[in-house]
Amino acid sequence: MLIRFTQTGTSADALNGRKYSKNDFFAALTLFAACETSGDSLGFSVGSTEIIVAGTVVNVRAGANILDTDRDQLLFRERVGGGQYFMPMTMTTSMIAMLVIEPLQVQ
Repeated sequence: MLIRFTQTGTSADALNGRKYSKNDFFAALTLFAACETSGDSLGFSVGSTEIIVAGTVVNVRAGANILDTDRDQLLFRERVGGGQYFMPMTMTTSMIAMLVIEPLQVQ
């Protein structure tokens, strides 16, 4: 599963209302993000657990609507429990993000 989107303004939770933003299973999460303007930032949490502290600066992208999977990765297969995913974003122009959700079998 994945959530890929372009956000065009600051948001307290850019994932609000998006499909797959709340899950009741363990997962490995991979996150990519890129912005238009230097200094734009985001955060990421699952429930009350912060995974990326809000204010983490993301890379400025080279072209419109492009994520560079070598350069723009912020998380790689981060294991999390079930819960609501939150992603605050602070930006001047726009930011694109892609969250890859891999369900895990917990034994």
